[in-house]
Amino acid sequence: MCWGWGWRLLVPMYPPGVGIGVDDGFGKLFPFRCFETDERRIGMLALGICFSFTSSHDALQCPDMIRTRFIGVLILLLLLGAGGFWFWHRNPSTVVAEQTDVIPPPPPGPVIDVQERTVVEGDVFTKVMEDLGVSYGDALTIVTNAADVFDLTNIKVGRTFKLISEDGVRARVEYEPGTEYAIKIDLENGLAVTKELIKYDVTVETTEVTIDASLFEDGLAAGMSEQLIIAFANIFAWEIDFATVVQKGDHMNVLYEKRMRDGKEAPIGNILAGEFTNSGTTVSAFRFVGADGKEGYFNEEGDSLVRPFLKSPLAFGRVTSGYNYARMDPVIGVVQPHRAIDYAAPLGTPIMAVGDGNIIRASWNGPYGNEVMIRHNSQFQTNYAHLWKFAKGIKPGVHVSQGQTIGFVGSTGRSTGPHVHYEVVVNGTKVNPQDVKFPKGESIGAEEQEAFEAERDRLKGMME
Repeated sequence: MCWGWGWRLLVPMYPPGVGIGVDDGFGKLFPFRCFETDERRIGMLALGICFSFTSSHDALQCPDMIRTRFIGVLILLLLLGAGGFWFWHRNPSTVVAEQTDVIPPPPPGPVIDVQERTVVEGDVFTKVMEDLGVSYGDALTIVTNAADVFDLTNIKVGRTFKLISEDGVRARVEYEPGTEYAIKIDLENGLAVTKELIKYDVTVETTEVTIDASLFEDGLAAGMSEQLIIAFANIFAWEIDFATVVQKGDHMNVLYEKRMRDGKEAPIGNILAGEFTNSGTTVSAFRFVGADGKEGYFNEEGDSLVRPFLKSPLAFGRVTSGYNYARMDPVIGVVQPHRAIDYAAPLGTPIMAVGDGNIIRASWNGPYGNEVMIRHNSQFQTNYAHLWKFAKGIKPGVHVSQGQTIGFVGSTGRSTGPHVHYEVVVNGTKVNPQDVKFPKGESIGAEEQEAFEAERDRLKGMME
């Protein structure tokens, strides 16, 4: 056997478990079996290192030199092993750091308790607070602190106040006057009052409806909420009289924000865009928020859909009698002009002012029953007759705003059933409300036209 090849020949020539030795006395002193145990492997490693530094001639001619080098290498390996053990023993954290670095669990949160108090007819804020354990004096302080945030003297019936306690200590009171923000009263920090937006999970949805019976009925059948249907109709109220012009086969499309809160469906958010096709003519609406933060709805060209006058005093209803110069009066049986439109609706349906103006009459008027008259400007006046009753505060001299409730559908005076008799007077002459060309609303300014068009195109793409 040639010793000059050293370790490289030793491994492939002898499989594990086969005993080997060397002549010239070396193998007799150091017999071993290849790879039989870990200890023998260390010996083989030492032998290999020794051979790698020994020529073939030296190995055969000087076994004492080999033996000396082998022992030296073995001692070196033992010293290295002992040093490693000593280092590990002195620095165990470097090895087990990952095992011992355990993150402790977070401390438990406070125990939350919620007490609710719903506002009922006749309630005032101080009474609600006293029922929740807040003193009358503190309630007055809260009203003062809230003056620049919210008028707490104007709380709504049906809304709820919540007293939140943490670990048995009263922390705050929360009140939501609507669906957009909450009023929070800090009971631990000087009775400070703040207003915060309500957080919702929002997704954008589209709904399309083809009219078969009415916008309201078919919208509900398509899964739209009443709130969404009414909001859609209100956007187009200046362009479309849904009580008179809607026909079977008309089509609507609406893009809106669907909101969820605590896993439950909440009131809808903004309507982002909408279309209504009536007899082949499509009217579009796109929501746009200007640089000044004001929002509005505009058509394709950027003209505002908000106009000085609504198309109808009712959100929904049906026309039972149109504008006619020769109509048979169903009560007295006489043919006479009917210079108005009659909208039938359930008793008590709210009637809206079609535009801003001042009340010039709110009283009984013979065959017209309870009637409200509004002068809008030097040119336009509108009249609303057969009311069941007037809205609170409606009397001559009072200013009303467009969309404000002025009364409720009734059948007073000479009437055969609940409806509102609606007249439009232009320059002193009663005209057909459906033929009146009311002034247009404001348009997008030139400086924002480009931004509007980009938003319009984005919304159109989402509706497709």
